[in-house]
Amino acid sequence: MFSSCEGAPPGPVTRTNVSTPLMAEPAEPFFSSAVPSTPPPPIAGQSAIVIDADSGRVLFAKNADAQRQVASTQKIVTALCVLEAGNVDKAVVIDSSDSNCEPTKLDLKAGEAYPRRELLKVLMVKSANDVARALARDVGGDQQGFADLMNRKAAALGNAKAINFVGSFHEDGWVVSRDMAKAARLYARAAEGGDFRGAFNHARMLGAAGRIEEAIGWLKRAGATATPAFIDKASAWLEAADVPAFRVRGVQALRIGAGQC
Repeated sequence: MFSSCEGAPPGPVTRTNVSTPLMAEPAEPFFSSAVPSTPPPPIAGQSAIVIDADSGRVLFAKNADAQRQVASTQKIVTALCVLEAGNVDKAVVIDSSDSNCEPTKLDLKAGEAYPRRELLKVLMVKSANDVARALARDVGGDQQGFADLMNRKAAALGNAKAINFVGSFHEDGWVVSRDMAKAARLYARAAEGGDFRGAFNHARMLGAAGRIEEAIGWLKRAGATATPAFIDKASAWLEAADVPAFRVRGVQALRIGAGQC
């Protein structure tokens, strides 16, 4: 997983057939924990970091803690906040105000409706600003509310200031590459399982089948991206689970994943 600052924004995209999913299903992710044996290539960006997405191990870093303007890479945090909000199959109805942005747009039309899941795919691949605005409005109630949510999330990750959901320039805004890599890892882990609710439900099925060790792993994964409110509700369910071994260990695993123990 690679995060770099001060890259060029993507080129414009056009909207095609809106009756089909906006993006094809992604291929299975590939994670490697091996340290490359060859030296890294020259890095043009002023800051960069490469981490192992599975373990979080840093494989390469260049000025990874320096404050940088981050441009559209901020959309990683946008996507993470949307995914953590859950309900990824909820339909988002496009509003005319969503298109009040430049330069990269998908030209979505007012009244069209797409699942959050499909919009997230487009956001991460095409970096479309109208998609970012639609998701922000839908999740945050309004765009300022979502921007506040983003900045709270960025502060929890480490070091950031005045970031925004479309990645537009702000003279006081900055992040560090290390924290963007953290956000990317959290997003990848959550998206791989659908969302934290999907990971938790999978753990429930494994626990009911007596496959406790596997369930524990999925609970840690769910806890890593779950909201505090979800952690509380999930813990209450686990405390009443039919399998005794799943009760105490399950709650502990969920809270370890969330960094609460």
